Amino acid sequence: MQDQTADLLDGWGQEGGADAAALMLRRYDPATDRWRLPRVGEFWDAVALARALGREGEGRTIAVVDDGFDVTLPALAGHLLVPHVAQPQPCAHGTVVALLILAVAPKARLRLYPVRTAGGWNAQAIARALHDIRQTDAEIVNLSLGRAHAVDAAAALAQLSAAHAPWPGMTEEDVPFWLHQGLGLLAGQGAWRRLLRPPDGPLADRVAALVGSGRTVVAAAGNARGHVYDPALRPGVFAVGFHRVSRAVTGGAETAALQAPTYTQSEYCDFGLQQPPGVLGSSFATPLASGFAALMARRADLPAYARMMWCAGQAETLMADAQDADARSARRAQVIADLFSQAVQCAPHRHGPADGPCPECALFATGTFVNGGLYRLQWGHVADALQLLAPAHAFAPTNPHAAANLAMVHALRARQAKDAGDGRMLVQDLQEAARLMHKACLLRPEHAPYARRLQEFTAALADPSGWTLAP
Repeated sequence: MQDQTADLLDGWGQEGGADAAALMLRRYDPATDRWRLPRVGEFWDAVALARALGREGEGRTIAVVDDGFDVTLPALAGHLLVPHVAQPQPCAHGTVVALLILAVAPKARLRLYPVRTAGGWNAQAIARALHDIRQTDAEIVNLSLGRAHAVDAAAALAQLSAAHAPWPGMTEEDVPFWLHQGLGLLAGQGAWRRLLRPPDGPLADRVAALVGSGRTVVAAAGNARGHVYDPALRPGVFAVGFHRVSRAVTGGAETAALQAPTYTQSEYCDFGLQQPPGVLGSSFATPLASGFAALMARRADLPAYARMMWCAGQAETLMADAQDADARSARRAQVIADLFSQAVQCAPHRHGPADGPCPECALFATGTFVNGGLYRLQWGHVADALQLLAPAHAFAPTNPHAAANLAMVHALRARQAKDAGDGRMLVQDLQEAARLMHKACLLRPEHAPYARRLQEFTAALADPSGWTLAP
């Protein structure tokens, strides 16, 4: 049995790569325990909100199974090393993973399981580590490793087609919209797993036992398109990677489009974090997510957030292809609107415009609410956009896109008030538009379109009756 396990684990490895790990480690200063990386973007904004609420991971224990760890570093010296191999080798990859967790949750306790020797990954050590974790107080398990399996795309499509009938009169241009609509219907946690036939694996039972015991198991999505990774593919595991969002201003309105990260990554993912500058590989998305899980008030909300991000991801993938408003695209446009609505319904809790910050929603729900509101703005649905962007600005007050696009909602309301001859509402909405755009400029000072809008709204307040919303 031991030999069989070793054979089945052939091809396993970390999902960030030795070169990426070495590059990351050069950006870390052990003397000061600081990373020479900019802490900007949605992920670090959410972490900052959690820190402001006093959450630093105190009382949480995270198990990290990886190649090896340099416990001579001061930041790791106080954490428990649980070697499952003789003479474990300190390795850059596991060291970086552990340090990134602590960068997010500095007061969390780590249990470090090195499972690689000079000869390579040790199959039995991985299996024993997963078994032993069940006997500990570790609440979160970080697995920045995996084995790639090629996806049979034709078989997956056949399964989707059997459950989701083609549209009447469907054209070639309709196919992506039909496809993502069908994927959105699989909105349970790990919906994409239903389209795959998970291969047999020696660690499947060990991972299932951890999930069944209430642990939060976080695994790297993997760094190869057209592949699914084990253990990320296992039910109940949270597969994590990165994505990017491209934003531009067209015709006076902001547009957003989902983009792949700056490296090759598997398409099969539960949580796509917005890629911070300088961080490469789903291996290193995983510890960021594990660290953030240690900051959460309710880790039980993670499946709901995963469902939300799955549905919103289908909509965001389509947004760039649905800018026109001709009659034939109306059905496609409705698909996107429905997917965003479905995503919002998955939210584990609601926020009103007057509510305070919520780190969890700031990280996991901002894209759904901001991009969903932006999409409604593109189609002139101002009231619907307000219902999404006002809560987004409340739970993510440091997000410039939430502030700027909510400002545009108020600018459009001001134009409606002017057309209706309602001078009081005209001034009130212009004031709110200027206030919010001013905040957006402070949050993103280098962005010229925001500055131009602020100048426009400020000037309009001097003479509201002569103001016309610039295109």
